[in-house]
Amino acid sequence: MRLLMDVRDRPGAATALRAIDTDDAGIHLMAAWASAAVGETSVARATLDTIPLDGLSYHHRALAAWLDGELLRATGDEAGARGAWEHGLAGLDDPGPNAALDGLLRAVLAHRVAGGSSGALPFPDLKFQDVLELRTPGRAAR
Repeated sequence: MRLLMDVRDRPGAATALRAIDTDDAGIHLMAAWASAAVGETSVARATLDTIPLDGLSYHHRALAAWLDGELLRATGDEAGARGAWEHGLAGLDDPGPNAALDGLLRAVLAHRVAGGSSGALPFPDLKFQDVLELRTPGRAAR
């Protein structure tokens, strides 16, 4: 993936992520996100729907809800999108050592629930958390 990103081949990088043979739900979530970021929404949906949520970390579950909402909104299902984002918000009520990351996720999801625009999904880099920096309301994209 890194080499494909170096030559700016994001669709190729998304394909490479999907081709990784692993049971790691976080890798599959990143592959779904990357697919959505390059406009392959049906592939993103199919990938997201195969991910066992119990295999995701606390924050990745919130990211999965965020992506689910974005994919639902893209199909015109505003009510479904809002429900997905509200579900993601409800999962962020456990205070812990990552309060700053929780704050970013809360801000993004609350913005979506309030009807805020989604814009294009940023392509994930090797650190999946980077997508938060790019889509936090009131924060300029790098």
